[in-house]
Amino acid sequence: MVRLGDGANIELFEIEGTVPGVHGIGALGLQHFAVYCDDIAEVLRRVLAAGGAQLRGPNPLFGAEEGPGNAMHYVRAPWGTLIELISTPAGTAPGREMNRWQPTRS
Repeated sequence: MVRLGDGANIELFEIEGTVPGVHGIGALGLQHFAVYCDDIAEVLRRVLAAGGAQLRGPNPLFGAEEGPGNAMHYVRAPWGTLIELISTPAGTAPGREMNRWQPTRS
C-alpha cells in the first residue's frame, strides 16, 4: 500500500490466474481502481444512471476490512474501466494486517 500524503492510497499486488466473474482483473497494467463510498448503494445507483454496468457484488469485506456494513462492489464505467466501489462504515480492525488510512470527514 502506497499512501500519497493526505490523498489517495495506491495498492499494488500481483494476481496469479484470473478472478471468476471479473473480466480483465488478472491482465497486465492498470486494470481497475477503487473509490471509497460513504453510501455504496447510492453510488451504484448513480453509476447505473450514468450508463455504467453492475458486475459483481455487493460482497462483504473480509480479513482486516471485515465488519458490519463493510462491502465492495465491482462496476464497469460507461467507457469500460473497471471500478471497485468500497465502503467501510465499521472501520478496519486495528492490529490486523493493515490499518487503512481514510481522509478526515468534513
